Amino acid sequence: MNRNDSAAVHGRRSTRRWIKRVSWILAILLVLAYAGVCVWLRVNETRLVFSRTMHSIPASPSLALNEKRVEFGDLDGTKLYAWLVSSLPKDTANVWLMFFHGSGDNVSVNQNAYDDYRSMGFNVMAPEYPGYPGSPGVPSEAGVEREAQAAFEYLRSVKQVPAKNIVIFGASLGSAIAIDLASRVDAGALIVASGFASVVATGQKAYPILPIRLLLRNPFESTKKIGRARMPVLVIHSVEDERFPLAENGQRLYELASSPKQFLKIRGEHGEGVTHATVNPN
Repeated sequence: MNRNDSAAVHGRRSTRRWIKRVSWILAILLVLAYAGVCVWLRVNETRLVFSRTMHSIPASPSLALNEKRVEFGDLDGTKLYAWLVSSLPKDTANVWLMFFHGSGDNVSVNQNAYDDYRSMGFNVMAPEYPGYPGSPGVPSEAGVEREAQAAFEYLRSVKQVPAKNIVIFGASLGSAIAIDLASRVDAGALIVASGFASVVATGQKAYPILPIRLLLRNPFESTKKIGRARMPVLVIHSVEDERFPLAENGQRLYELASSPKQFLKIRGEHGEGVTHATVNPN
């Protein structure tokens, strides 16, 4: 082998070693990036699930809700609070609607809805989740589910409300809390508005290459629970909901719910139409 051939062989070997080295570096960087995204998701999960984007809104004088902020229990030493809004004086049936709000809301945001429910003859109890405005603590799936149970027991024992007179209503994130509660208690009815199948399914769709089920501490798997609700169920979902598309969320929940049940399709963006809905005629 002459000098030129030897140099060529050496050059090819050097190139292969360089390519192999770069490949290993890229592989390591990809693994580190993947692990970094997993760590980021794990660290930020609570903020993503319980977004808490809305500030507390002062009570509207024009609505004259006469709401009361009550302490109804505690969660491992953390006090639990809720808004109570009484029905109109003409309504004496003592029927209550338990309202569980969405991730970005808080109990003060839905005052117009409370006024609507009051006009329908309901008293309203709206528990505030731990870590939201005016409520201490840190939110978690286990925490808000225990809070919902405590709120239900408050109505039953303190307010002496018959179980058949309690309607459990959840919107968006609140739908998962309402479904979990309805799967464990007897009540008059369950209403699910703009609900989702599970945080696991939603997260897997958003991050398809990540092991979402292994990462999440708050899976909120409503599809595994709604069939255990032994009460009439109303599912309300918009055909235009892009955050939680109807077919894989509202429709899925309706299919898994036990009878008697009803499905109301509405129009509007996610979260719209909880009380002011444009009913889809199709």
